[in-house]
Amino acid sequence: MSANAVAASGERPSLAFTQTLHPIRLSRSHRPSLLHPTVLRMNAPTSPEEPSPPAAPPSPAPMTTEQQHSSDSSSSPLSSLPAKERVQQIQREADKYAREAGWDVVDERDIERTQWTGQAGLEVRRVGKSNWMDIPDRWLLASGDAVALLAFALAGRANHGAQQETILSPGVWQTAAPFLIAWFGISPLLGAYTHDATANYKKMAQVLIPAWAVSASMGLALRAVYRGEQPPGVFVVISLVATAVVLSSWRAFYVLINGEETDDGEMKRGNVLDGAKALTNLLRRW
Repeated sequence: MSANAVAASGERPSLAFTQTLHPIRLSRSHRPSLLHPTVLRMNAPTSPEEPSPPAAPPSPAPMTTEQQHSSDSSSSPLSSLPAKERVQQIQREADKYAREAGWDVVDERDIERTQWTGQAGLEVRRVGKSNWMDIPDRWLLASGDAVALLAFALAGRANHGAQQETILSPGVWQTAAPFLIAWFGISPLLGAYTHDATANYKKMAQVLIPAWAVSASMGLALRAVYRGEQPPGVFVVISLVATAVVLSSWRAFYVLINGEETDDGEMKRGNVLDGAKALTNLLRRW
């Protein structure tokens, strides 16, 4: 039986018949490639328990801006420092990079000496160093202190019969000299010309009381050494009370005209001097 007859009959050829058939020669284009998907599936081993490939791990969710800031701050060494030291460290690093870039770095003293001409021409806060270098920065306050002590000496001499003298008389200056020397020699070291000395009435009293107590006592001691005699007790009491009155009155008036600040130093009430400075600046700009 030929191959055509077998195919026409629809019967399945026997094994002996298929072995007698000449092998069909296929052209190269009809030969299935070993890489064909069908061939690969046929040649692949079939296993009913073939494990499925592992699932890919889920990608982490993106961090928010707050989480990034918190992670940066926790890993930064600045987070373990106090606030003041942290600001100083940042300032030092900023100054370092500024110098490397060729910029001018302004220190704290230059800022204190800067003459600001901004809105209303308000004076710049000067903390002070609690030494004699504070006096030139607070020349108006120092001048008032000197006038107050001269007024104390003038009132004392007028009470003893020298009613024709003025504040410029040599006798008045001679009487006030021990107290002037003691005040300007000791009070600056006790903070009498720092910013807190006139920030508000509370701080003024806290600074003035120790400065007055030490300076007035030293003034009485210098007067006793100069005259070579012990002053009477009544004179000591009157001198202490009078110097306290004149100095506290002048400084309270200074706080009044200069404006009173809050305890934290962030707010300041307007005053007569601020209004005059604002008007002067406006006229100068016109």
